[in-house]
Amino acid sequence: MTVVALCQVGSITHFDCHFLLKTMRLILILILLIKTKTGSTGSGKTTQVPQYILDNYAQQQRYCNVVVTQPRRIAAISIAKRVCQERSWSLGSLVGYQVARDRCVSEDTRLTYMTTGVLLQKLISTKNMNQFTHVIIDEVQQCFYIYLICGILSCTC
Repeated sequence: MTVVALCQVGSITHFDCHFLLKTMRLILILILLIKTKTGSTGSGKTTQVPQYILDNYAQQQRYCNVVVTQPRRIAAISIAKRVCQERSWSLGSLVGYQVARDRCVSEDTRLTYMTTGVLLQKLISTKNMNQFTHVIIDEVQQCFYIYLICGILSCTC
């Protein structure tokens, strides 16, 4: 059975991430609802949380496949580039993106930034979320809740 947790995260601190990582040990998939109004710009809501997850799983030598959604194509691409630049990784290696038909990922990719539409397409086509260990939904809009709930319900039926 897949367990889904819904959390709200504001500014991210080192303590918060360790608390979240301890909580995630019991959770197969974690969906973070990151609101843009909480947490100032540059506080790490979009770039740092996924990196904390990657680091934690790498330290434990465990597999992870993290997906971070963005509402806009340009955001998904530029954030993936930003994380690669911070880590001195090449785009499409450990970190990549997928927006509509444009994708820059490989079999080694463990952190993928994608649009919410791409995630919903994946949910519809696979009928489950087993391919992901963590799903982080960024910049959630009110109407997205309806689509998310419908997508999850259709996957569990």
